[in-house]
Amino acid sequence: MSYKIEHIDTKRLWRGFFPCADIMSDDGRILVGAGDSLFSGKNVGLTDGLGSYSLYTTDKGDTWEMIRPCIYPGMVRFSDGKYFSQGFGSLAARNFDKDAQEKIPYVMKKYVAHSFDQILDKKVQTEFECVDIPDLAVGYGDDQNSDNWSTGYSGTGAAELDNGDILLPMYGHFKEDRTKLEYFKNYDFYQYRTWILVSHDKGETFEYLSTVADCQTYPFTPDGEGFCEPSLLNLGDGHVLCAMRTQGHEVYSPMFASHSYDNGKTWSVPEEISPFGVYPRLLKMKNGLIVCTSGKWDTFFLVSEDDGNTWSDRYIIAENDGQWDKGPSGYTSVFEVEPDVILVVYDDTEDRVSILPNPYDRRVVYAARYRIIKE
Repeated sequence: MSYKIEHIDTKRLWRGFFPCADIMSDDGRILVGAGDSLFSGKNVGLTDGLGSYSLYTTDKGDTWEMIRPCIYPGMVRFSDGKYFSQGFGSLAARNFDKDAQEKIPYVMKKYVAHSFDQILDKKVQTEFECVDIPDLAVGYGDDQNSDNWSTGYSGTGAAELDNGDILLPMYGHFKEDRTKLEYFKNYDFYQYRTWILVSHDKGETFEYLSTVADCQTYPFTPDGEGFCEPSLLNLGDGHVLCAMRTQGHEVYSPMFASHSYDNGKTWSVPEEISPFGVYPRLLKMKNGLIVCTSGKWDTFFLVSEDDGNTWSDRYIIAENDGQWDKGPSGYTSVFEVEPDVILVVYDDTEDRVSILPNPYDRRVVYAARYRIIKE
């Protein structure tokens, strides 16, 4: 290991959960969306409802302001200054007869802003596009609600390539995905796959490009939910890194990473980078190190010195030895706020014993800073 990790500080912010809908401006201002009991337990950052509030800092995490309601979902800033985000799911879901429909439609909701101030002023523009995703199938989430079916979900970390193309990670089901999980009793749940959409016109239109991983090609465990919640990171010269979750709520299965060396057209065999982890977030620091934040039983980050080919052991941010609904969510945001310094926003629980009407009420949002210096 040729780097040193130093914990700088940790701040307790507000009661809340899923602080993973993040936006960072070119001048370092940061917004992080989070939810609380006013949001009725819905998944902030993972839906277009966006949660209860935004956390806002203009000084690298020294001080924070709460803005209620939450402003917009996590957005990525591209080289032309435009901010972009894809809605979590298809607007067509649950608006057609899933048993009769042969060609499954995907209607994408896109959020676009041309400055960070436009986001703060809540003047983000909304656009819509019908995207052709071959072999797309209807699938289900993990809430045991058979009426809550879907046709694919967005990942995180839209990647702008050196040639100007934009890659979007997604997960869900194709018709050929038939690896079934037995512990969902209210419907047939098949393990997820992760795939990529590409835009050749700066996000105006998207089309299907490739599959990163599916459980027919790469079977790993009969209990995991499959390759899902993908995050992308462009490393340059055609090299793109994708990190993926596989586990369920109380299922212990690995987090994987796959590499493309041709701008996302083909992908390497997925390799385990952690024995567990949800919603991985990827960041390349100015010193060349790559950080991947995640969580589940613990909230943690990994470090790679070689563009994601090998990874460190987990550096624990917050320990958790309880079940998911009595512990932290594992959903995080990560930023480099100055050279060699990262800011991680996450949730944790201070009460893991009491029986609460809403299990989300036990979580509190924190912000921790770490210095990671190459030696």
